[in-house]
Amino acid sequence: ESFAGPDVGPLAAVLVGPEEGSYRLHELVINSSRTGHSDRFICRERMGEGCRDRSAVYLTPVPPDAVVYGSGESAVVLSK
Repeated sequence: ESFAGPDVGPLAAVLVGPEEGSYRLHELVINSSRTGHSDRFICRERMGEGCRDRSAVYLTPVPPDAVVYGSGESAVVLSK
């Protein structure tokens, strides 16, 4: 899914959570159509209703070509 929004430059982090129910987000890529810059975020965790202590997730960007093992704060990011 996509939407148009103002260009805010490179993102330091995003906060993602469902309005209702639960959701599992694997990967989020945010592209700027104006500058061509992309930010990539990895989650792999279920969030929302029924997920104790995880109604939303705070994600920091990972390099576009990185391989990520695990998820959340225990994730290990390997870059070329």
